[in-house]
Amino acid sequence: MEDKGAGIERLRAQQALELRVFAQHHIQECSEEESKSYIRQIVEDCRKGGISRYILRSSGMSVVLGVEKDLEKLIRWVEMTREVQDEFINSNRDSGKV
Repeated sequence: MEDKGAGIERLRAQQALELRVFAQHHIQECSEEESKSYIRQIVEDCRKGGISRYILRSSGMSVVLGVEKDLEKLIRWVEMTREVQDEFINSNRDSGKV
């Protein structure tokens, strides 16, 4: 499901979610800005939906750009995901929500 927000909105029970990102489209073939924006949207959708426990994972990757480049993109995606998480944690801490 490309629009994670639509699925998140339908969930009401407090449960941990595993959200998978289509690697080729959202990691390998897009810019860092596009990837980070997509990550940010997923995290925001989780917050809006009251989901506080989730795992954001990449789907299986095929070699698209070459092994080295694909691994570099995946490593950078993990870093960006952590950066976005930190942004949300810090913004919640600053607003007194943590």
